[in-house]
Amino acid sequence: MAQTAPAPDGLSSVPFSPLEDDIRQDLRSTSIQAFREVRGETERRAAPLSAEDQAVQSMPDASPIKWHRAHTTWFFEQFVLAPHVRAAAVGALTEAAVVSGLFLPFLIAGEFRMFDYRWQVNGDTVLGLFVAPGTPFTWSMRLAQGIAALGVGALLAWPLRRTLHAVWLAPLGVVAMRLLLDPVRYPWYWLALQVLALLGMAEFLTSGRVERVTRGVTNYSSWGSRGSAIR
Repeated sequence: MAQTAPAPDGLSSVPFSPLEDDIRQDLRSTSIQAFREVRGETERRAAPLSAEDQAVQSMPDASPIKWHRAHTTWFFEQFVLAPHVRAAAVGALTEAAVVSGLFLPFLIAGEFRMFDYRWQVNGDTVLGLFVAPGTPFTWSMRLAQGIAALGVGALLAWPLRRTLHAVWLAPLGVVAMRLLLDPVRYPWYWLALQVLALLGMAEFLTSGRVERVTRGVTNYSSWGSRGSAIR
């Protein structure tokens, strides 16, 4: 008999099979462990560096270390660990406080120069097919890019909010839209897309659908063999 998963406030309960319920629990446990491992490795690499070292942007193509430390927490909290709207809101407020703590000193000191950075549309990007290469890509365009990416993620996350697909498909949509509208192209930009695609494949292979399809093919083959034997 199918089990019924507890539903968020105002939503009806959703039936899950025992296999799907176990997979949900395993995925959450694995995600928490992955967060701890990634966060631990991040902290280990940042440990020898002072606060001033972590504020330096070593090259135009790399963000300061403090930026990466904030992004790591934000990704896991918003897309993996937060199971309900209330928990997601708490995570968002916490992350806002963390980001404010990281960057507020630079704003107060007058040394926050992130908005001085400028981009140009490269000819080897998808955006370069529609916008002339060399066209300045302004911060207002960056804002529009972010809104478009979050919009795609929201459109995918809302109808899939009661399924495991939301864990990987919504972030995949965000990353894909961001890459489509990005003025520059670096090889490591595709790593997030590949990781999320692998997560989706893993979810599909462990969801029970493959087992049902295989069982159906086996039953069909057995029925066909029996029919041939009778004839």
